[in-house]
Amino acid sequence: SKPWVFNKKKVIDLTPWKKAFPVSVTLFTAVIVLYILFSPIGLVGGLTAKFWPIIILLTIINIIIWLNNTLGNNKLSVLGN
Repeated sequence: SKPWVFNKKKVIDLTPWKKAFPVSVTLFTAVIVLYILFSPIGLVGGLTAKFWPIIILLTIINIIIWLNNTLGNNKLSVLGN
């Protein structure tokens, strides 16, 4: 009988996704927001004065990263895609 031979097929495109960095930042920010929401700064403490500035700051950071990635100026991107 014939020996088995592996036939390599390049079926899957392994090009890095352009939106990987901003999506990962947004997901990480969502985790931070949930932590803050259920911490003494958020709902547990009755929405202290620090809550909204932190949420606004995190939102602004996300907007900057998304605009940076969308407009093609990827200086903030770790991968440089």
